[in-house]
Amino acid sequence: MLNSLKLRPPRLNAFVLGQSQPLEDASARLATLAAAPPSAPLPHVATPLSLPDAAQLQAARDDGDAQMCAPIDWLARLSG
Repeated sequence: MLNSLKLRPPRLNAFVLGQSQPLEDASARLATLAAAPPSAPLPHVATPLSLPDAAQLQAARDDGDAQMCAPIDWLARLSG
């Protein structure tokens, strides 16, 4: 039964792709932190140029989310 379920309807791929654009924008802004310590985990998130299938797109978005969480966790460790 689970084999018959799709991860996400293909028409929603464009919506998920749109969610990764803010991740790319934040990644670009954080990359300008030239004074960041060498141990700071600066993310590098890039929106795919072509529209991949749903599973690849969701994996890319989840990776971008994880990369954006790394600096937050790093700052929390520094301050706590």
